[in-house]
Amino acid sequence: MKVKIAYTVDDSQVTSEVAKFLNEVERRMCNNNEKLSAIANKLRVLTTIKELDHCLEGIHLSRVELTNLDLKLADCVDVIGSYREYLTAGEEEREQATDFFEVPAAVETGNEDENEQV
Repeated sequence: MKVKIAYTVDDSQVTSEVAKFLNEVERRMCNNNEKLSAIANKLRVLTTIKELDHCLEGIHLSRVELTNLDLKLADCVDVIGSYREYLTAGEEEREQATDFFEVPAAVETGNEDENEQV
């Protein structure tokens, strides 16, 4: 189960916080790509049904990871979109707006290693 949490940062930190999220997504994508490459190599030399089943499971876990990464990217879009609105708002609206932005952070329940294995 996924739970969405948020934390508050100063408006000057919004872009650097989102950049941290993107760096995490990039790292996890690279890890996922490496695992998919290993599965592709394994598929070229399959000898047993058990190996085929292992490849199927790896592909499934890769798809789950891609879904999780897409959720993180959607959070980034939401935060940057809100920040853009803040920056383009009139001076009066900006004064009424908070000086802080909530940056969502998806929290995964369960074992993080399980979520990253392919």
